[in-house]
Amino acid sequence: MNAYQWVIDTTGFELLFGLKNKTTNQWLFRYETPLSSQRSHSSLLVPLFQEACTVAKVALTEVTQLTVCVGPGSFTGLRAGLATVKTLGQWIPSLVITPITVFERLRLQAKLAGCLEEKTSLTVVLDAKQGRLYTATWLPQAGWEKPQFILMDDWVNIQKKEQFILNDTLSTHVDKLGFSYATVEALSPLALEAISLAENAPITWQQLAPLYLQSPNITIKKTMIKDVC
Repeated sequence: MNAYQWVIDTTGFELLFGLKNKTTNQWLFRYETPLSSQRSHSSLLVPLFQEACTVAKVALTEVTQLTVCVGPGSFTGLRAGLATVKTLGQWIPSLVITPITVFERLRLQAKLAGCLEEKTSLTVVLDAKQGRLYTATWLPQAGWEKPQFILMDDWVNIQKKEQFILNDTLSTHVDKLGFSYATVEALSPLALEAISLAENAPITWQQLAPLYLQSPNITIKKTMIKDVC
């Protein structure tokens, strides 16, 4: 019997959506079109479920797993995506929901791209706009450390680490230092596949929450990049 999985990411300008046959590891439907505004997510996401089922000839209730990205990212995009998933979870009680953060998605993308060894530590540095950065560090033995904001002005005295991922807009800050890194943009073709590989513990639709609500005590504070890389 085939097992089917929804894959959804509304954290950025690009809406990522897919339907995958987990038994055969084949994509039955993929949607990865860049959008001009996250406000479009809410109007496009619901029709995509019906379109995917029609194309794949799979009933909506046959899909038993849904993996969704919970941030960090656009507030509007997250609200649209998670509200849709919660509604679907209420309608299909047997649906297993697996959350994944953008940080974990990028780590899996780097592994798929072959640029991250299993025992290598990783720091993700994301441009949070308005002069801020959003960072988190992965340690092979301990997993993800708590993510935090830092001010762009504090991004100095970077200490060399094994690997890190950052937005392309930030690459000019480290190019002159000769550090090894991968960019979010370069890894983007692997995003949908990475989300489908999430191994986090499943949750109920009532437990589903964006990352910023899971870490409500995050504040912007003066800190050196060495504290988060």
